[in-house]
Amino acid sequence: MILDRGGLAVLKSALRNRKVTLPPSLDDILSACEADQTFYDELKTDLDNIDVRGKSYRVRLSIGGTRMTKNFKDLRAAQIWRERMEILEWQLD
Repeated sequence: MILDRGGLAVLKSALRNRKVTLPPSLDDILSACEADQTFYDELKTDLDNIDVRGKSYRVRLSIGGTRMTKNFKDLRAAQIWRERMEILEWQLD
């Protein structure tokens, strides 16, 4: 788990330090928040076919025998483009 000591990590630490017991309805919400945090942590570390170059991201793929490269300033935009190209490759096969 990536700990940047923001939001969820601070809340969980405060609850644990003060020995607070949550009612079941709030415990379900906290569990949902933990699942969301895990999802976003995995997104931040998903770098298949993506090179980090300073503050930019370069995606390199082969689609139908053609090598494609594109640069992005945003990791999520690079991931979306990569996924679209992988879908295109799947459709070509």
